[in-house]
Amino acid sequence: MINLLVPQRNQRIKNRDGAPIHKGVRPLIGQRALSVESEARGGPQEEPVNSVILDAPAPDGNNISVVVQGPLGTGNCVEVGYYVAHWRAMLPRAQIILAISDNHFEIGTSGQLLPPTRDNGNTAVTVSISAINAACDIIVIAPAAVALPPLKFDSKANNLNFQISAAKAGLAQATRKYCLRIRNDIILYSNGFLEHYREFVRLPRGAFSFLEQRILICDTYTLNPYTIERCPYHYSDWFHFGLISDVRVLWQSGPMPFLDAIFHEFHRHRPHSSRQERQFRARLACEQYLTMGWLLHYCPEARLDYLNDLEQRDRSMAVLRDNFIIADRKVCGLRFVKYADVRSGLRHRLLCLDHADWRVLASDPSRGRFAHLFVWRVAVAFVAQLAAGLGLLRSARWVMKLFS
Repeated sequence: MINLLVPQRNQRIKNRDGAPIHKGVRPLIGQRALSVESEARGGPQEEPVNSVILDAPAPDGNNISVVVQGPLGTGNCVEVGYYVAHWRAMLPRAQIILAISDNHFEIGTSGQLLPPTRDNGNTAVTVSISAINAACDIIVIAPAAVALPPLKFDSKANNLNFQISAAKAGLAQATRKYCLRIRNDIILYSNGFLEHYREFVRLPRGAFSFLEQRILICDTYTLNPYTIERCPYHYSDWFHFGLISDVRVLWQSGPMPFLDAIFHEFHRHRPHSSRQERQFRARLACEQYLTMGWLLHYCPEARLDYLNDLEQRDRSMAVLRDNFIIADRKVCGLRFVKYADVRSGLRHRLLCLDHADWRVLASDPSRGRFAHLFVWRVAVAFVAQLAAGLGLLRSARWVMKLFS
């Protein structure tokens, strides 16, 4: 038996700016919501969104749109309910948009999700749907998309086109100056990411500054193009925070073509490809495909004809330095259960770039060469891959542990 109260449908809050936290959300977020509510209370306000002219994102979220995107079904609705309730409690005056890429629930005439009638309001699914309705200002169903063949030669589905469709649908509804676009299976535990952004967004930028301001991104799957998977322009897409105009720029790609998704079924990888790079089925990784969708408008010479074009690595690092901020995970408190094992350990240190690496890049906006910054990691990656290629997995792990 779930000991949670189910709010009645007539309790829906129509204006989130300064309004009390909906009672349907409180059971999912506990006492924390009450303290946040007491700070934000002041009654509903009719102030138009565009009147917010603050230079910095507000701690209470009054100039921030939060676009939470991803599929929604009975298998994940409890987690999504907790997570959107978390966003409402942490940023009580933010505009919260749920963009659903694959929906298993009906939408009512009011634009809210309808709980399954057979549950009679007594299950976690019904309670979670009520909490989602209470926390979100807008719920939008993205245009239909279809899964692609696996990105690599494995069995993991390539859901990039779902992701693109949902991101565009959600961002189209966003009206605030700043935007946090994030997967619906991720949260940032505290609003420390706002101060984190304010601290670094004003740092000097170099000749590859294409966005109006830098955008905050995750370290995981922001690949180091000099080590294991040498994929230029592979910037993490787990979340983006920055100006709404800039976040929209990042998501202007159309769907990945089917023939791109199966490219390496019919074309050999480049001769210099590593064992990890030869695992790719698609012509480009998903993150690279998204980057090419916007970057080529500003920098045509950044073209990627294949995923491990080594000539593009320095340019890729300059674009990263001037247009992004790699977040410090300790400051942001990122929670992503699905990839908890990937985000720690020695391989992550070799595979990805972190906040400390980005600060080194940002310290010299005029730098044009970057390989020398990672000479030790390049050497360790080479030896570890050589050992792994010879079947000496224990030796590979020992090498990584010794030098990392």
